[in-house]
Amino acid sequence: MPVILRARLLTQRRLYENRGAMTAVWLLRTLFCAVNAVGAVVSVRMLMQLARAPEAFSSPVFIALCALFSLGTVFSVALYALAGVCAERWFFQNARFPQRVRTYFARFSLRETCVYIYSFWLRRVLAGLRLLAYLSPGLAGAAVLWLTLRAEGLPAPLFFCALAALALALLLGAYFGFADAQRYLLFAGRLLFDSACGVPEALRAGRAQARTLSFSCARERLRFLPWLLSCVLVLPLFYVAPYRRQSLGSLQYLVCEGAGTARRADKPVVFFCAAKRAAAPDFSVALSEKKAYDNRKMRADKTGFRPSF
Repeated sequence: MPVILRARLLTQRRLYENRGAMTAVWLLRTLFCAVNAVGAVVSVRMLMQLARAPEAFSSPVFIALCALFSLGTVFSVALYALAGVCAERWFFQNARFPQRVRTYFARFSLRETCVYIYSFWLRRVLAGLRLLAYLSPGLAGAAVLWLTLRAEGLPAPLFFCALAALALALLLGAYFGFADAQRYLLFAGRLLFDSACGVPEALRAGRAQARTLSFSCARERLRFLPWLLSCVLVLPLFYVAPYRRQSLGSLQYLVCEGAGTARRADKPVVFFCAAKRAAAPDFSVALSEKKAYDNRKMRADKTGFRPSF
């Protein structure tokens, strides 16, 4: 069964079993992120007002206030990322087995906290840069078209043809850029699956998994676009947002679980040399034949009928 279909089935099962906890965790994450975002905006505005003051940086009090609001901005940004990472971890673990709401507040080690906050912003920056790289041909074409129109204008048929080509280039660039950025979704899942994994190793794993799953993940995320548009009515938001977040967590878990199982199966159990393992006798056939023989013998002892073995 494809991993996307398995993720959908698992999400529907968790939605049936644990809908209340999923909604509560999503509300907690939204509340904490909103509070920290407001704190960061307030700190930045206060810094800007202090910088415009006539006596700025001329008094130790102003310098202390600038340092305080700078630390407040950094602290708010870090807590915003940590609230998002806690929600990602909860939905990832909820895909494994149903979780309670209180596990959202489970503590990280200091190393995990630093790695998760760093990876939270790193993958967003890298995804934005990749999307911008795919959109750059369309943006360059838009700039050329705008300069041409300002300079001398274009005939109406040529203008509409250029506009259609530009819209097609932007749409294709956005789709391919969004699909290519799915490696960072799998990169986040790899970090959650193996806390001892480093950021470079997780990036390589996400890139390797995205070779076969990037477009499937992109289509799965774009499937929620009509549902997200319906959230302007507010009430569907309490159903759509937890369902979407759990679908991403289920997808991350199933992909990482399959990769981890395949990697563990590739490791030899007895022989650690590839040549020795290739030359070793295969006992699986003999063991299966012995098991079949034992089963036939047990049935014969029960029924009293003894066929030729």
